[in-house]
Amino acid sequence: MTMDPVQIAVLAGLVIGLVYGSIGLLSGFCMMSGLRGWWAEGDSRLARTYALAIGIAIAASQLLALVLVLFAVFFKWLVILGLIVFAVLGLAFLFYDRR
Repeated sequence: MTMDPVQIAVLAGLVIGLVYGSIGLLSGFCMMSGLRGWWAEGDSRLARTYALAIGIAIAASQLLALVLVLFAVFFKWLVILGLIVFAVLGLAFLFYDRR
């Protein structure tokens, strides 16, 4: 049975999500536990920690997306520059006087 990359990515995301979700549930590091502690006991440390973790995850994913977009733009211009250099060197070689 062969799987295409989309199926592999979906299954990997499912497995990673299940593992992280079960670890979060077993350790009590989930939003419901944080809100329960905040509402029942007035202790907002876990809710603030969870919010900080979500904020860092969002910022990191957006930064990674930005880096990938910038890399794609830079790589495109790098390829175009390489083609221009190759064309110029090829033309220079064709018109080079070998005498």
